[in-house]
Amino acid sequence: MSRAVRGAVAAQFLSDVLPDVQGIVMRGYRLGEPTFARYFVLVVRDRTAAGTLVRSLVDGSVPDFQIRSSADWGPSTPATCLNIGFSFNGLASFGIPAATLSSPAWFGSPSHTPFMNGSAASAPTIGDVADSAPSNWIVDDRNFDVMLALWAKDLATLEAASVELRALLAAGFEIQQELTSQDLLHDMIYFGYRDGIAQPILSIDPYYKRPDGNQQPVDNGAFILGTATTTYFQNVNLPGGNKPPGIGLHGSFAAFRMLEQKVEEFEAFVEGQRDRIASLYGTSPAIAGDAMKALLVGRWPANGTPVAIDPVKGRQTLPPDLPSDEINDFLYTDKGGSDCPYSSHIRRNNPRNTTVEDLPSRHRIMRRAMPYQLPYDPNDRNTGERGLMGFFIGASLRDSFEFLMETWVNGGSSSGLPYPASRDPADPVIGHNLTTGPWTFTTVMPPPPPTMKTNVFTLSASPVPGFTNFVRTRGSAYVYLPGMQAISTIAGYATG
Repeated sequence: MSRAVRGAVAAQFLSDVLPDVQGIVMRGYRLGEPTFARYFVLVVRDRTAAGTLVRSLVDGSVPDFQIRSSADWGPSTPATCLNIGFSFNGLASFGIPAATLSSPAWFGSPSHTPFMNGSAASAPTIGDVADSAPSNWIVDDRNFDVMLALWAKDLATLEAASVELRALLAAGFEIQQELTSQDLLHDMIYFGYRDGIAQPILSIDPYYKRPDGNQQPVDNGAFILGTATTTYFQNVNLPGGNKPPGIGLHGSFAAFRMLEQKVEEFEAFVEGQRDRIASLYGTSPAIAGDAMKALLVGRWPANGTPVAIDPVKGRQTLPPDLPSDEINDFLYTDKGGSDCPYSSHIRRNNPRNTTVEDLPSRHRIMRRAMPYQLPYDPNDRNTGERGLMGFFIGASLRDSFEFLMETWVNGGSSSGLPYPASRDPADPVIGHNLTTGPWTFTTVMPPPPPTMKTNVFTLSASPVPGFTNFVRTRGSAYVYLPGMQAISTIAGYATG
């Protein structure tokens, strides 16, 4: 694409596309320190009233509650942001005929089959089994129609807006659930890591201008239907064409995930490996726990510095903080995963320049999630059930979220990752790790065995026992995030 053509495409994207894309697709909301979010899980009780309300959320008739688009909001950060997602059943509940929804021109193409089938249908293949199985979920797209997500700059604003929103919803919807999340200080999660660092760099993206020269930009069509500039993502968006009709234009899909983090079990596991790591890597016993966490994830926990830049080996003090524009601008140069294990969380989920059987840029997701707590206690965030909750966004659930979970997170020998990661059964932090036998970390690469069935994680030459499921799926829902004009179209089906 020439510079002139690229400039024209960028100008059209900024003027025509962004105002029609829901805001949460293009940027995470950081409205305050901390930011709060509440997810209203809704069932349609009166179709006409529900359609009337949804239309009012985009036509300006309720000024305080308008769906936020991706257009620039100017110099002042808003106090609240609102976005909306529909389950497949929810679109039908607004009166869209099932035959229309399932036609290839709408959601019937192979790329969109997961949305039609719902998240529970994919559970066995993406690792949602055992205590993560759908029978244990408290959020499930089979049981609701609409998810309305409200972000606020502080708790008082969230509560005040929630009171008004409940009153608006009463005529057309039943509120099935309200789920609250809140930032932790410095973007931390309960496992003790800084989160949200490595978001994709889009080929045309006005909000992320950090110097990421070491990462390939991703086609916007990987996240927004109807905007692809490459043949691959044009076919992902809609086989045979890049401008989906109906309600497809400028929409995105999202996996809403509620993931419990088993903090005590994770910390106990790390504690049990400290002496081993201190001896094996020549690190200070005082930082061995942090070193273990760094090797599991691929980043030092407190500041997010990649171990590919600041390796664990021989380190006697924690690495210094790096500027934020440096901790995501790197490639892997270590031979055999000697600095950053091939099976570390970030290397499995974004191999960057690591040789794999597929192009990493085809399988990226936008992560818009924050910590949650049940029951929610703003005065004591370290009690009760704790975890991460939010949207994982792409133009195709199959090519983004489901590919990552099935292939790179839980794929084992079918992952397409380099040996020995291909021998490892799963991601050590978020994968399904209820397998038999100990894991093994390897610093010296042995030849691949004839059948790669051994449970391994690449660090030490001796078995490492104690791996288990550190994350439990507590809710999962596939939702469609329509473009702004499409929201009006959906509302029109309900109101006639």
